[in-house]
Amino acid sequence: MPPPIRLTHGYALAQTGPEGTMTGFCVGYEFVRGEPLSSAGYAWVIRRGGGAPARIPVRLNAQGELYAFQPWRPEEGPFQAHLEDAARKQLSNAIDLR
Repeated sequence: MPPPIRLTHGYALAQTGPEGTMTGFCVGYEFVRGEPLSSAGYAWVIRRGGGAPARIPVRLNAQGELYAFQPWRPEEGPFQAHLEDAARKQLSNAIDLR
């Protein structure tokens, strides 16, 4: 059975900020089974080529987009993302962020 949430698109974009280069991330998502629970804890997990992943707490709607910045340089990729519940169970497909 496929996961209840589908990531539809995603990207990673390097940007220069006041503290140097960072990477902005975006993913689109939609629930394909069930609905988001307001009491549930969800996390957007962004993995990089090396080092610890980022686990970003998020509030989800039936569909939408998520945006975040991390102090990572583009060469720390490749980057990949998925959504998890509070128990760290993967709830979505994983997609590459380019």
